[in-house]
Amino acid sequence: MIVMAVFVSAGVAPAGETGQPPGPPGDWLPTEGKGTNWLQSTARCRELLPKLKLDDPLVRKCLPNIGDKVRMIRWAEGFDWRTIPAVEFLENMLADLIAGKLPNTRYAGKGIAFPYWSQAMQRIEAIWLHVPPSYDPAKEYQLFMCYKCGGGIHYKKDEDGVGRAHGGYRPSVEVANQTDTFFAWSSLSIQVKGRMNANIELMEAIPAMAREFSISPDRVFLTGYSDGGFTAIWLASRFPHLVAGIAPDCANWQYSNVNQVGLYDVPFLMVDGWYDGGYVQTNFARFHVLHTMGYPVEVIFGKHGHTYAPYENVTEFAQILDWAKTKRRNLWPTRVRYATWNLYWNRAFWLSIERMADPCLAAQIDAEVKDGNRIDVSTWNVGAYRLTLGGKLLDPAKPVTVLTNGKESYAGPFKAELLIEPVKPPEGRFVKGPASHGGISARINADTYGSKDSLKMPGRRWMWVKPTAADEETAKLLADWYPKDAKPDTDLTDQDIAERSLFLYGGPEINRFTARIAADLPVKFGKGSFTIGKKVYDQPTCCVAFIHPNPLSARKYVIVYAFNDAAAFMRHRFFGPMKQIASAWHFREGDCVVMGVPGRQKQWGAEVAAAAFQTEHHLFDVDWRPHGRQPLGELAARFDYAQILRLRADAMREAAGADLAIISSYTPSWRLWRSWLPAGAVTIHDLATVDMLPEYITVGEIEGGVLYRVDGRGRASGLLPGAAASTVLADKRDPSYEAKTSLALSDIDPKKTYRVAMGYAGLPTYGVNPAKMPDIYFFASPEEFAKSEHTSLPVRNMHQIPLEVNDAVAQYIQKHKKVSPRAACFDLTQYLMNPQANEFGAYDWLHVGANVSWVRPDNAPPLTCRYTVNLGLRAAGDPDLAPPRQNSKRFLDGDLAACGKPLGSQFASLAKKLPVAVAMAGEEFAIVAGEDGKSYRLAAPGAAAVGRAILVNIGLANAGEKDVVGLAALGRTSMSRINPCLWPGRKRDQDAPEPYYYGFRAYPRPPGHDNAALFLFDGKAPPISVIAERQAGYNFGLFALSRPVEVEAGAASSMPLLFIAVDKPPKGPDIDLPAVLEALKAELMKKLSASAGRGAG
Repeated sequence: MIVMAVFVSAGVAPAGETGQPPGPPGDWLPTEGKGTNWLQSTARCRELLPKLKLDDPLVRKCLPNIGDKVRMIRWAEGFDWRTIPAVEFLENMLADLIAGKLPNTRYAGKGIAFPYWSQAMQRIEAIWLHVPPSYDPAKEYQLFMCYKCGGGIHYKKDEDGVGRAHGGYRPSVEVANQTDTFFAWSSLSIQVKGRMNANIELMEAIPAMAREFSISPDRVFLTGYSDGGFTAIWLASRFPHLVAGIAPDCANWQYSNVNQVGLYDVPFLMVDGWYDGGYVQTNFARFHVLHTMGYPVEVIFGKHGHTYAPYENVTEFAQILDWAKTKRRNLWPTRVRYATWNLYWNRAFWLSIERMADPCLAAQIDAEVKDGNRIDVSTWNVGAYRLTLGGKLLDPAKPVTVLTNGKESYAGPFKAELLIEPVKPPEGRFVKGPASHGGISARINADTYGSKDSLKMPGRRWMWVKPTAADEETAKLLADWYPKDAKPDTDLTDQDIAERSLFLYGGPEINRFTARIAADLPVKFGKGSFTIGKKVYDQPTCCVAFIHPNPLSARKYVIVYAFNDAAAFMRHRFFGPMKQIASAWHFREGDCVVMGVPGRQKQWGAEVAAAAFQTEHHLFDVDWRPHGRQPLGELAARFDYAQILRLRADAMREAAGADLAIISSYTPSWRLWRSWLPAGAVTIHDLATVDMLPEYITVGEIEGGVLYRVDGRGRASGLLPGAAASTVLADKRDPSYEAKTSLALSDIDPKKTYRVAMGYAGLPTYGVNPAKMPDIYFFASPEEFAKSEHTSLPVRNMHQIPLEVNDAVAQYIQKHKKVSPRAACFDLTQYLMNPQANEFGAYDWLHVGANVSWVRPDNAPPLTCRYTVNLGLRAAGDPDLAPPRQNSKRFLDGDLAACGKPLGSQFASLAKKLPVAVAMAGEEFAIVAGEDGKSYRLAAPGAAAVGRAILVNIGLANAGEKDVVGLAALGRTSMSRINPCLWPGRKRDQDAPEPYYYGFRAYPRPPGHDNAALFLFDGKAPPISVIAERQAGYNFGLFALSRPVEVEAGAASSMPLLFIAVDKPPKGPDIDLPAVLEALKAELMKKLSASAGRGAG
């Protein structure tokens, strides 16, 4: 049985040897060639081994385990604190057997560093294990594997001063000793959240522990706190056949709902607390979705926050363990459901996905055994799948029928394995299948065993190959780029090529091995450029990393690092020595990563993220060639991310047959591959390379009063007003409103139930008064949860459908042929995010943009920031909201530092014909430090300075007979953190004086540099409003600040701005920007006073 074999056979002794070692016991640990450390460490074992009585029944029973430990020790070169437990464990086993005692019972009620041989890592590993106090080898026990419940095994000095392995933490020894359960604490890094290779420890340590103790491999449960809870869900959803169930505590976000499809046969006890911030709501939404889909999921909520409380509360912990005692792994479930976007994890129980139809989309499969020896299979984007059959699933004596998507795909005699191919495999040498390269992508992802160690795994070993064909100047530039032990390309042997996967440093122009295989690679190289599909990258800063099967050894892989210009590449270090190892936050890199693509700076409004250089990701097709499928249709204009979300909402509603669609929040910026789509022909690859991870559409039923309601004071609330995007329009006066097909907020019937399609992030959850709830609240269904008078459910029957969001968008574009961005109207935040595409008709608008460049000392690269001043005006008494109008906005670019050259504009030329003139005049100053290094003053530009300031005065003159009101918004062209960029922050010392400025402070900042863009106030500051896309992420989305504007009839007013930067002198002390601003206050106020009343031209 293949599934069982994979689980149980891992973790055995070196080289796969098993059983009793040959020869007498005294010869089992030969000393020849061993060093002093090894000889000293094993002396006691070598003393005890000859005393073993091989005819003793107890000894004979234990010989296979003794053999495992002997081979493990024999294999080692020496021992440290992490590996010496292997020697100590064997010593204790031998001592017990010689004394006629049952081995390992001595550990009852204690924690030990349990050693085992890792076949994957080819070394001794250790894991902290707690043995129940009443341990009886004749009984069967369950085991809980704990993640991030104390950090796993670690080094610590005892009271005697000797350093030893320690471990455990939660549950504590005291709590664990009140149970009859084994506990093991994972030794994996908690920061990689169960990603690459996390399954290896589970596959190796569990069987090893089960051989030494009476732990049942069919009663292994995963638990963990926070990131550890994430890991429990991550592992069980990708490798469901390895566990009997999971009970994660306060698990944090999973980032995608694709893989949770694999939890269908995994009992799941969700443990959390009412006060666990956004995590408990995400967990409840996951529970609701899975329960509605028929998954075995139950919940325990307590009165706590993001804590270890469930492991410390004896009553709650006992309830968790008792839940587990009723569960047992079933390796032959009659129905298996599974989904994946990465074939490194591709299997659940007796079913595996062997090939995707299109790697740009996730693959999903649902297989169920029916009467008559028949298996019904439904697939989505599956090119090929494999069935591993057994007598516990079907009758081997009878014929087998397999139906795929309703069509017969096999009818014949029973076979142990069946490969079914719903989609014909592509022609060519290479086909994407289960990843033999260990899940590595274009760049190495964070790894549970350490990224460098994972590259040394047998069967996955990688070799670094440095170029030798570069000219002398290029070779000098690249000298510290590749590892010191990299092998010259001219020294590669046929054995290297056959046995190793290769990191190839340099394109074919400088690396001779890359040149050998260049004709068969998907990236084509030219002089100073490279091409992927139809896209040419010819900028000097562009560089590429991509993975591909080695054309000279198809079972091995190459990762090629190449660039257009060596000097530009090394200046920016896009793929420097440590940057091969991706951040632990990168869950997916793709097959090809292009860096150094010059960024496109947004001129008006704000992007989710902006940088001097962009990164582009590519997913190769199933044949390992650039994705070159036919365009779906055409995008009439460039889509920013907010417009992409509105496009997704429109597509989801249509594809799911829903009344409306809601996308509650943005994908966090660190999970975006890019935040825009270009105008022109669009492919599924374009859609799939926006968000890092795919997601399935969620559908539920929601009452209108939950979607939208207005209280007696006219304040709107509900799911719709706070959503990042939806298909419901703010007002019927929106130009895109059509009475028969559209919904506006005013159309929502509070008593009607709507079928709603939803994005995964920010799903609606529950209402509760936690103070009124019992200390521990258990429920097994949403309906049971809602029985309490203190709880409520805003959504019913919430479930996900096997349709990916990107697939829905692809269908939408194919249907509509040419798609334009849907403008947002009546929403000030959305308008200011993209004033060229969106509308806010209540005001006439003047948008002024300017680039401010801060010159740095010591030839450091200058910092260029783009700011916009957005001035919206209307006559006093006009409505706060109005439909879009023609000729309601004007865009001007200006030089803020152009002293004596005011930038002027007349609102009278716009739709409302307001008789208001605007003049913006700026003056530049140097900031000079006093001799004491603590005082500062303004000076003429060019003076020896520690900083620079640009003072801008915006003058408004109202020549009309009515007052004019509105707002002025100071904006940036990319979103940022709210704290610390909002400055001064809202939390200040109560005794501190009110600041005379408010605005943006740069973050992050280069060492020694600080800059800010600020509103200035002479007197009490007016109310300042933060303009942020609140759904862009926690503490993120800030892009503008606004202040009210009022100009009385026949009067004038002014609004000053200050742009300021300071740099630490090469030999001077640090400069504190707040201190500089305080020192300059009187001087700045004097200059503002002098310019006040000049009016506008």
